[in-house]
Amino acid sequence: MASRLQAVQSKIFEGLSATPPVSRSLCIATLVGWLLSLTEFYGYIALTPAFVVPPHIYIWTFFTAAFAEPRFITAVVCAMSILMIGKFIEPLWGGKELARFISIVNVGTNVATFLVIVLAFRLYGEEQLIYAHCGGLIGVLAGSSVVFKQLTPEYSVNMLVVSVRTKHFPSAIILLCLLLAVFRISPPQDVLFVWFGIVTSWVYLRFFQPREGSRGDLGDVFSLASFFPEAVQPAVNKVSTSIYGLLQSVHIVPPWPTNNSNTMSQQQAGSLLYTIGTGPTAFRPVVPAAVSSSQSQIMTAATPIPIGDAKPVDAERRRQLALKALDMRLGLDPNEQGDNQV
Repeated sequence: MASRLQAVQSKIFEGLSATPPVSRSLCIATLVGWLLSLTEFYGYIALTPAFVVPPHIYIWTFFTAAFAEPRFITAVVCAMSILMIGKFIEPLWGGKELARFISIVNVGTNVATFLVIVLAFRLYGEEQLIYAHCGGLIGVLAGSSVVFKQLTPEYSVNMLVVSVRTKHFPSAIILLCLLLAVFRISPPQDVLFVWFGIVTSWVYLRFFQPREGSRGDLGDVFSLASFFPEAVQPAVNKVSTSIYGLLQSVHIVPPWPTNNSNTMSQQQAGSLLYTIGTGPTAFRPVVPAAVSSSQSQIMTAATPIPIGDAKPVDAERRRQLALKALDMRLGLDPNEQGDNQV
């Protein structure tokens, strides 16, 4: 028994040592937050709306609430999820950008949840609303699902008995959270965390994330309407366009850029940082050490590929390049993709 426990511990430490630093720090912080949540310090790290306002002013809980998770199973799942997400995103974005993304999604989610709870208290006058402790990384994890929708929207992942495309991750998480809340398996505020985590993540990635010479990802496949079923996408697109025009007029969001360039490099198309079928994302690709020189040339060549009036064959070519680069990152053989390719 002791030898098995030591083997499990060694595997855990090996996994942590192989994880990028920011993701490893978040994993450790999650477990430390779980331990603190079992003590009297829980009230000092969890988001309690009544304690955010005077006379207490626990303003730091907008940040620390993500690590206030008293449920052991949930804390372990969140920690493992952070490790898996970090292993994929941090090598591409870099630790600084990942830390900034998580901080923005975390604080934005908690602030929005606080405002909704306070509004509900004003409407219904139930004090338990503002004295309930809220916390957990579920909002950040939901926001991270938007990253996968952006980077590899057509990639399929096998989950138990079903195969789900990454572009459907946010919708699937919202539906699952609603079901858990209806059956009282999870607290109702988790629905707020998930919803605002996805919204905050999309707003940052869509309009504000720094990129090479620009900000945001304005590709059509990453529009707000893409989160909804195809039948209602035209209506959602009209409404979102009107809202965007209003927000842009008061300088809340940046204006829609005018770009006369109709080419992009194969480097951008081949890297995982390329949104399949649309334009490039922000950062330079990181070629894995295991990738051969010929494969590296595929990812870093500078051959222009038309995108303005591109033919369908060009779009399919870019799609295949991006999927091949993803398989390289995940350590799969591009010739044996099987169920992983749509």
